[in-house]
Amino acid sequence: MQVTPPEGLSLTLGGEKLWLLPERALWWPAQQAVVVADVHLGKDAVFRRQGLAIPKGGAGSDLARLTQLIRRHDAARLLVLGDWLHAAPRASEDWTPELLAWRDTHADLEFSWVVGNHDRRIETLAVQLNAHCLEEARSLNGLALCHEPPERLDRPSLCGHWHPVLRLQTGARTRQRLPAFWLAGHRLVLPAFGSLTGGHPIQGAPTDRTWVTDGTTVFEWPPSPRSKR
Repeated sequence: MQVTPPEGLSLTLGGEKLWLLPERALWWPAQQAVVVADVHLGKDAVFRRQGLAIPKGGAGSDLARLTQLIRRHDAARLLVLGDWLHAAPRASEDWTPELLAWRDTHADLEFSWVVGNHDRRIETLAVQLNAHCLEEARSLNGLALCHEPPERLDRPSLCGHWHPVLRLQTGARTRQRLPAFWLAGHRLVLPAFGSLTGGHPIQGAPTDRTWVTDGTTVFEWPPSPRSKR
């Protein structure tokens, strides 16, 4: 098994160089952009609405992780591939003002957001966040920015929605379930960025490639002949 350096692993999609990062995100150098999918801010609040004893702080933790990525790469842009929110925000919940304060901290950051299936009643919040809400499959430098992975698309795409994970058998009794980047043809599906999102095991075709992250490194699994060179 080949393990990559902590800063991530690079690949080229549609002529664009992308870095797969251990934090379950992409760095797109040509766009000076951090790219994430499925942050699901406010999911802990939704659980508490339903009477579940979920501690507060999930949104703050995810926003802090985003801040680290933005500052580390000196990013000029944040691209979100859908499901920035988990449900329609409520002004009475503590994470909403926390989100607005986070945006004030990054006031110069260009924020583009593909609207996902969980992003409901976002008009007022999008204005407050100075966010550019994008339609599905909006093209940027030849890459389509999608929330739901398209069945058919005539150009390479960056997608979310599926929360892909892989189950790794690394020993007789050792199994790991890790977030995965999944390249199927010209469609790259990102792992969910949010800390409370969970994941769905994937079974790729023989021609697909998958990379997993343990939070520190990114490595291809199963290793391909290309990763052993």
